[in-house]
Formats: sequence, C-alpha cells, structure tokens
Amino acid sequence: MRARQRALDADRGGEARELRGELGRTGVVIRDDGRRQYWRLARSAPRPRPEDATSAEPEVDGR
Repeated sequence: MRARQRALDADRGGEARELRGELGRTGVVIRDDGRRQYWRLARSAPRPRPEDATSAEPEVDGR
C-alpha cells in the first residue's frame, strides 16, 4: 500500500495499476479518490501462499 501511494504521488500510473492488481490477488480491494486510496478485504480473501511473497515481504524459511 505504501509503494502504491508513492507511485500515485509521483504520477506513476502504470506502477500503481500493477500494485493494485497484486493487492487484488491477495484479496485487498482498493478504491481511489483523487490521490488517496481506501482499502478493504474482500469477503472471500484467499490466504497468501509462501510462493506468492513479493520482494517487499520477508521470506520465512521455517527455522
């Protein structure tokens, strides 16, 4: 969400759309109002899988 807000602030619409898609795949619904973003969890939000981790998330190796 922070990365997407930075993209919106810097007028990088393509990056913001890509991040919106990534958030959507994890069950986060984004609504934009100007340069502000509002979010909610979808009713049937899928549980994130370890293989879906993004570079912004630390990977857990189980140790």
